[in-house]
This record gives sequence, C-alpha cells and structure tokens, in this order.
Amino acid sequence: MGTLDGKGALVTGGSRGIGRAIVRRLAADGAAVVFSYLRNEAAAQSAVREVAEAGGRALAVRADQGRRMSTWTVLTSWSSTRRAACRRRSTR
Repeated sequence: MGTLDGKGALVTGGSRGIGRAIVRRLAADGAAVVFSYLRNEAAAQSAVREVAEAGGRALAVRADQGRRMSTWTVLTSWSSTRRAACRRRSTR
C-alpha cells in the first residue's frame, strides 16, 4: 500500500521533465494523478503509459493554464478522478 492510496493529485505540466517525474512519483505512491500538457500529446500519452505499466493511474488533459475554461477542464477532470479514488478507498 502506498502512502497516497485513495488520494488524487493534480500536476500542471506533467508530460516532460520535472513535472513528469512528479507524476511518476505520485502515482508510484498510490495517487490517481491528473496532469495537464499544452502541446506535446505524444509525450503526455507516453507518461500515461509509463505510469500504467508501473501499476499506477494517470490521466493527461490538454490545457492552456492561461485560459480560464482550459483550467476548469483540468480541475473538473481532477475532481472526478479524486472522487473515484476516494470511492475505491472507502470500499476496502
């Protein structure tokens, strides 16, 4: 059991570099991770696959954090993922 089992995490800019490392670590610790990316869909999907292959859960959402509706999309995705993670935790 990871220290973040049943928790949700939101990472902005999680498809490459430090953000990607944070996504991997949070997922490895048990969190259901939603992360945003702006342009590089291939890198984002690669990060999702990498997390899944390691047994974790991640969702990539294309969003421009400078645009209000784009940010709302990320937050809505994160909120849904977090609720699902909490439901899984309460059924154990």
